[in-house]
Amino acid sequence: MVYSTAITERRAIHIRHVIEWGTKLILGVVGIGLFRTELLRVTALPRELNNELYLALLTAATLLTAGWIFVANKEFEIMCDFLDPLQYRIPDETFIGMAIAAALTILLYTARNPLWFGMSYSAYMLLSVLGWTRVIREMNTAIKGSRKNLQDEPKQKREIYGGALDILNSYYVEQANLPRVWTSFILGVSGLIFSILAMTSGRIIFNTVAYLIFILSILVLEGGLAFYWRFKLYSQMRSFEIAKYDLEHAKHHKRSRQTRSSATDSHETEGETE
Repeated sequence: MVYSTAITERRAIHIRHVIEWGTKLILGVVGIGLFRTELLRVTALPRELNNELYLALLTAATLLTAGWIFVANKEFEIMCDFLDPLQYRIPDETFIGMAIAAALTILLYTARNPLWFGMSYSAYMLLSVLGWTRVIREMNTAIKGSRKNLQDEPKQKREIYGGALDILNSYYVEQANLPRVWTSFILGVSGLIFSILAMTSGRIIFNTVAYLIFILSILVLEGGLAFYWRFKLYSQMRSFEIAKYDLEHAKHHKRSRQTRSSATDSHETEGETE
């Protein structure tokens, strides 16, 4: 049995495609100058609290979108670098991946209207709940399968990959990511309720409260807390990425030396024969 993470990347090629398609979709929308256009439009309006909050919400939604693009690519690479589960079939995540990308795109367009944003953000967070539920289940299975596949490998390789699997398990399986996205979903619904109250009562203050709830949810939970947890994941994985690189290149150099030595011996043997 050979523990080869290259196999995982080949099996997960459809996930790579989802990330690429989602990235192109989002960048295509952002690339048409939505943020710049809205910035110019709002700054031309009279100074008003809700206009300022709208710009803050649009900025937060843009950062959320950019963060999703970075995280999707970064964490897919980490998984492919260290996972090689035994007897595991990677599920097709095309629908959920593209749905999340589409929901993020819609957020950018609906930020000017708290009611539509509330519906869009609640839908996005519900998709995030479904996504994290699947991630936790699948990563738990994949990590266990990788540990089984790693048992017959040399000690140094087991230590490197085993340590990396411990960190992946602590973040994807044990970390409270699901309660975090559930809380964001509840805040999204709360903001939606206040925006409905604003529409039915005609009181602008309810829209102000809705804006504040949405901004709080994105910046504190989806930005601050999630970023802190991911920063810990990336910094902890860094040492194992370096150890993996050193191990693989040490083997490569050893094989190269053996090949050169064999070639030299063969050449000397031919010379003696002549």
